[in-house]
Amino acid sequence: WELVRYCNALNTSVVGGASRLFKHFVADHCPARVRSFSDRAHTKGGLYQTLGFTEVTRNLESYVWVNLENNKAYSRVSTQKHNLKSFFKDDSIDLSQTERQIMESHGYVQVYDSGTITWEWRSRQLN
Repeated sequence: WELVRYCNALNTSVVGGASRLFKHFVADHCPARVRSFSDRAHTKGGLYQTLGFTEVTRNLESYVWVNLENNKAYSRVSTQKHNLKSFFKDDSIDLSQTERQIMESHGYVQVYDSGTITWEWRSRQLN
């Protein structure tokens, strides 16, 4: 299982809300493990520690390519050099150029993040 996101309404906090939601999920689904990822630019992951998750790895920064015309972001995987002919639907792309050269020539800018932390919760039955 993966915990994709936890969020509150703006300017709203429910004390113990995340713990109650997670306990309910565990009771209903009996997962052996749950993984999640936190953005290092926004949190140290205190909520995960409160929920009983342990830190698995600290992942280095990554990037997306952003189309300057519409501000849409595309993952680095979908825009890897070997995918660019199909990404742009253009067989004439010169693959002797770098990924950066090709993307920038098509109006994209590379935007980096601060990396993530991978967290994992394990059922007590596995420990």
